[in-house]
Amino acid sequence: MSAESKLAALLNGVRMRALAAIAVGWALPFTALLLIAAMHSEPRPWQLAAALLSLLVLIYTFHRLRQLNRPWLARQLDQQCPQLQDSSALALGLEQVDGPLAALQRERMRAWIDTQTLPDLRPRWPWSSLLLLAVTCAAAVLTTAYWPASVSTPTAVQTAASTEAAAPVSRIAASELSVEPPVYTGLQPWQDQSLEQRVPEGARLQWSLTIEPVPASASLQFHDGEVLTLQRDSDGAWRGERVIAKSTFYRLQLDAAPPLEGEDSWRIEVIADRPPQITALQPERNLTVIERQERLWPLRFEVSDDYGLGAAELTVTLAQGSGELVEVSERRLRLNGSGDERNRRYALDLQLGAYGYARGDDLIVRLSVRDNRKPQAQTALSPSFILRWPAELSADVGDIDGVVQRVMPTWFRSQRQIIIDTEALVERKNQLSAADYVAESNEIGIDQHSLRLRYGQFLGEEAEEQTTASVDAGAERHDDDVHGEDHDEPGHDHAERSGHDHAGH
Repeated sequence: MSAESKLAALLNGVRMRALAAIAVGWALPFTALLLIAAMHSEPRPWQLAAALLSLLVLIYTFHRLRQLNRPWLARQLDQQCPQLQDSSALALGLEQVDGPLAALQRERMRAWIDTQTLPDLRPRWPWSSLLLLAVTCAAAVLTTAYWPASVSTPTAVQTAASTEAAAPVSRIAASELSVEPPVYTGLQPWQDQSLEQRVPEGARLQWSLTIEPVPASASLQFHDGEVLTLQRDSDGAWRGERVIAKSTFYRLQLDAAPPLEGEDSWRIEVIADRPPQITALQPERNLTVIERQERLWPLRFEVSDDYGLGAAELTVTLAQGSGELVEVSERRLRLNGSGDERNRRYALDLQLGAYGYARGDDLIVRLSVRDNRKPQAQTALSPSFILRWPAELSADVGDIDGVVQRVMPTWFRSQRQIIIDTEALVERKNQLSAADYVAESNEIGIDQHSLRLRYGQFLGEEAEEQTTASVDAGAERHDDDVHGEDHDEPGHDHAERSGHDHAGH
């Protein structure tokens, strides 16, 4: 062990002995005396005395430990170890080393400390004082233990508290809440004594409560205003059941009975049944443009649901023609996926020739998947995916005519897709929440507005913004309009133009 470590261990041993002597000699006896005395008299004065004593002991302990520092250790070593030649402070690093002679002396003293056994500087146990203190405290404890307890006159506050404590209250002696999830979830029923539960949407809850004393009637009052009257059976338990569709609070109402002891309201948290989640793996983009004839169009989807998936259907729409002479045909394909009830993968290679797909046509697909929710299933729709084979440009027209011929079919196809999306949204209106319906309506309105900005100059309309870049630049300008620069309502604008264009088709 090095000299520094030996000196540190020596000083720590001294401090621990001093701390133990203070704790055993002072704190423990007086603490025992105060605890026993507090049991036989008014507690407040003894509590104050115990706090003051603890504070004094802490102050004395802190002061004593501050005295036992490295300078104190150096003085003790100089007194008991003449071999250190009054250089303990130098060995402990308490004096600044100045010059080679002082440094040499310091190294010699540390080398001596490394090889020698240092004296035990720990204070001796004050056995006589401790014995006297222990006898005194024991006598005081015995005297206090056999001293008659003081009789205090109850105050008005104590009398009121005793009267209030003696007032009758009702209590729930036994409780059981049975939860029966809907069958389609595949979850098993369970019972719990807690009156607060997290349950799936549409679960049937059954309460069984034993109340003491027995009230004239009991009911559960829900925060939505509904009241469930409980019926008492032959076992003395109050029972009732209800189907829970959304999260709620409820409380127990008793008639002709004292107020309920403790908590009287509880929460039922409902876990909503989410619609299926559709992830498109292929194609990766909503618009796929091909330059030559293709035989197959591979489609890959992954679908998941929290409780179970139902039927899946792929809607295939073929748009043929140009200008206003556009013919639209639609087919629906039933898909059988692979996987379990909650996670399925749907794969299909669409035979383009079977649909009469040719140059200048658009083929639009959209996947719809239901879940097993009862009584009304939820349906999820994927985005529309378009396979486009652009028509060839006519060679005998000028530059402007070529631009118009290229733009016009694209305009009508895009407008046709907006109409298709609008009709699909109207069909799903009852299945969507108000917020989701407004959000999808706004998205369609944004598409309509962007289409006007993109092709307005070719259709005889005045451009709302000067677009000199590509389609992406027009989209960026439209984003600025959506955030407040254009005060027109996209949804309203879309509704007017969609109805007009749909009538034209």
